Amino acid sequence: MLDHTEFNADIGKLLSLIERRFGFRSDDLGQAMRKIGRRLPKSAHRAAGVLIRAQCQAQNPKTAYQLQSDKLIKPYATLLREIEAYDRVDRRKGLLLGFLGTLAFQGIVIFALIIGVLIWRGYL
Repeated sequence: MLDHTEFNADIGKLLSLIERRFGFRSDDLGQAMRKIGRRLPKSAHRAAGVLIRAQCQAQNPKTAYQLQSDKLIKPYATLLREIEAYDRVDRRKGLLLGFLGTLAFQGIVIFALIIGVLIWRGYL
């Protein structure tokens, strides 16, 4: 059987970690995961789905008896690991480097096209 207060405390820890890592506050794990979007892998979203369903089930006393805490340890650990591994600075650096790489490639292609046109027209 699952201890409702301990489970809510664990969800609260996840939400505070999400607030620190992603920079927004949410009182609901489902809403927080929707805001996070594709910044976390699919496995983290699946684990969050398990925890969200368990949280809904734990609110009803009759269905709370069906929950087993040992089956929720793995999804909690998966989600915690993925949130802790997320690095905002590294993501921004990667986006910037990707943009600069695309820009450099486009510059090289345009330069090559200009040289090709100049050779074709007989100016070089």
